[in-house]
Amino acid sequence: LVAARHLHHFGYKPKVVYPNMERVVAKNDLYRRLTVQLGQLGVPVTDTWQAPADHEADVIIDAVFGFSFKGWRGGGKDAPFDEIIDFLSTEAQTQTAAARVPVVSVDIPSGWDVEKGPPDGKALYPEMLISLTAPKLCALSFSG
Repeated sequence: LVAARHLHHFGYKPKVVYPNMERVVAKNDLYRRLTVQLGQLGVPVTDTWQAPADHEADVIIDAVFGFSFKGWRGGGKDAPFDEIIDFLSTEAQTQTAAARVPVVSVDIPSGWDVEKGPPDGKALYPEMLISLTAPKLCALSFSG
């Protein structure tokens, strides 16, 4: 939310996908105020995930899960996040950066273990990793 606000002030046109937004903002006044600010700025915020159309996005910022993520639970318990991460993921970095919109992950790529890095098989492999405070151990697995 903060990144979208900053991007807007720098002249970009961000769009925010915030699943479960109503439930989260009802419990957290800071998130509620941030979504109100984005609304006042005219930054679209939606709780519905829809894969971007070709040429709709220049970059995707991955801030879905932070370093406290404990892994997928399965059975649709992580919906719609699992669908979003599946869209952003590739098989062991087989897809080239030119074949998709670049992904910038904040702190830790979503779906990665904070210490062990990406899961086996299909995973999110961002082109850029921005570490807040200090790099996490999983950054050793980053090769963007």
